[in-house]
Amino acid sequence: MTQIPGAARPTLVIGRGASDAGGAASLAAARLRHAWALGPSPAPAADAAAGAEAALAGRLAAEGTPVLLLLAQAGRASHRMDLPLRVDPLPGSGGGAVLLVTVPAYASHAPQPAAAIRLIEAAARLLGGPGADRALHEDAEAWRRGADELAARDPRVAGLVREWEHRLEGELPGGDEIADGLTRLLDRA
Repeated sequence: MTQIPGAARPTLVIGRGASDAGGAASLAAARLRHAWALGPSPAPAADAAAGAEAALAGRLAAEGTPVLLLLAQAGRASHRMDLPLRVDPLPGSGGGAVLLVTVPAYASHAPQPAAAIRLIEAAARLLGGPGADRALHEDAEAWRRGADELAARDPRVAGLVREWEHRLEGELPGGDEIADGLTRLLDRA
């Protein structure tokens, strides 16, 4: 796993908009700031194009500031399985890391406490800080129960969840397949 050398408390750069599916990166950053008494994170310009967070993180790292870039993306994930998480070194820096969690595309509009937990736990491993608190774990479990209830009430959603879980256990679907599945689901509604 990527380590952030000598960085007890890096600057957090948070994904926004499409880089923060379900608000997972923002929620994780808020919890990390509270637990570790960190100040506010710098924000990319509101009108910046996609990738502004990565550009800001790269610039800060190039200036010698340790950086932890938190991102969440909608994609191939199921609320009933561990959410995929990637931890990579921040490109072009010797003291930064990118944490990227994937949330279920079929629920990426809803708050994602389980994804925030994945980001917080990865940050805690990198930095030796505290992990996610019990309240966030309770929120994640309540969200998971709600998603299960929704799938139980709506056979179309249940079918989509089963299909994606089956594919996640074997070959992963691509973005076009997910979009096609959602389009079929919406056309049947």
